[in-house]
Amino acid sequence: MIPYVEDRRNIAVVRWAETLADTERYSLMFALERGIEATFQLEDSELTSEQLPDDDEQGRFLLVEAAEGGAGVLRRLHSEDDALARVATEALGIMHVDPDTGQDEPDACVWGCYRCLLTYGNQSHHEQIDRRQATSTLMRLARSRTVPDPTGEGDDPQEPGDPGGPEHPGAPTPPERQLTGRAAELVELLALRGLHRPTRADVQVEGVTVDLAFDNAHAVVLFEDGHSRDVTPWCSVDGTWCAWVPPTPWRRR
Repeated sequence: MIPYVEDRRNIAVVRWAETLADTERYSLMFALERGIEATFQLEDSELTSEQLPDDDEQGRFLLVEAAEGGAGVLRRLHSEDDALARVATEALGIMHVDPDTGQDEPDACVWGCYRCLLTYGNQSHHEQIDRRQATSTLMRLARSRTVPDPTGEGDDPQEPGDPGGPEHPGAPTPPERQLTGRAAELVELLALRGLHRPTRADVQVEGVTVDLAFDNAHAVVLFEDGHSRDVTPWCSVDGTWCAWVPPTPWRRR
């Protein structure tokens, strides 16, 4: 018997539109974290952030509401058109910057202090923080408005059984309608758990035939079927995930 725990938390993944240096991406991440906490009156322990792998070096990072169920503030960042602007404005104030002019306040620190972006929790990244590197981007965000993604790719996964967009359990994707056997069982399990499903099936990826492809996640699934498939050329590509599913059937929990 293998015990396991399931947990549900509100998360948001942020990725900037341009390539960022290390100092800028860490400074922006902690600035937004502090801005969100101040705007929505969260304790420091209620929101965490961490950098995610990003081949294009565009500062992709994760925000997590620490409490199970969360306070719902991350959902408000995209449901309220001015929420992100308010967060950016608050972050500028925390960083000793006048949100109207972009100029430093008279008592501003040089690169960071414990009144702005430095905390005991991010001590390992203090050398990568420089509040001045985040000012211009936050000034643009403070004058921005959030609009829905017309493609629906930014939507949250639906609860199991709920209707949704083309990648949600309530709306079968074209590959799912053609799947049989273990591939169909896996996709059904993903739907029951409210997770994203494959975008393609039985396709060539880097010269290798894969059973399921998750294009947005840069991941593929291959089922062992007794046929030899050399996945070395594909799995050696940086930033990709390759999952082999053995013949042993899985149990639904």
